[in-house]
Amino acid sequence: MYDSLAPLVTKRVKKRKTPWRTDDISVMIKRKNKLRRKYWKYGNDNDWTEYKTVRNKLNNLIWKAKRKYFKDKLDNCKSTTDFWKCLRQNDIVGKKRSEIPSKFKVGELNEFFVNMGSFYEADEELEQFYNSHRREGLTDLFSFRRVSEEEVIRAMNGIKSKAEGIDGIGIDIIKAVSPYASGAITHLINESLTSGVFPQGWKTSIVIPLPKRQNPTRAKLL
Repeated sequence: MYDSLAPLVTKRVKKRKTPWRTDDISVMIKRKNKLRRKYWKYGNDNDWTEYKTVRNKLNNLIWKAKRKYFKDKLDNCKSTTDFWKCLRQNDIVGKKRSEIPSKFKVGELNEFFVNMGSFYEADEELEQFYNSHRREGLTDLFSFRRVSEEEVIRAMNGIKSKAEGIDGIGIDIIKAVSPYASGAITHLINESLTSGVFPQGWKTSIVIPLPKRQNPTRAKLL
């Protein structure tokens, strides 16, 4: 009953067709495979010589087609994101990232990122020096101004990153509701600029470390 209703089917799994593969390349591949099978069957040296000639021509044809494909494709990339996406889609660069070893202390890594901002604290002596050597006659000092709703919408539309915050809300959702929420977002930004207070909820980030070297053992600035 199993053999009649659910017979065993053998299927050959093939790689997906490469985008630079042309009809001429496909014809050449079939010819190369045919000559190889013929040599295996009869062992004729002439068949082997002809096979190598076709194989070399095929490799040269593939190299030219691949070169043309990537030249046309990469020349039209509008950003580095599109550039690397093209390379990954065509298996030019791997998708595997380095993983943090299990022995690595997560608390130590968290402490490193929390305290790394202290390396760049303002130098009070240098600040006093600039204040005491300020050029006379300057009236336009640096200050923030209130932003308009149009500026906020323009800035949001310019965001390309798909990263999400701790609330799980991505930029796509924000853009979708911007006709209804842009006024509230603009109000929050202007309140922050006016009061000089950055909202506490916006200070929380999700940090995903991507080590530049294999099997890191400690957090350290290079």
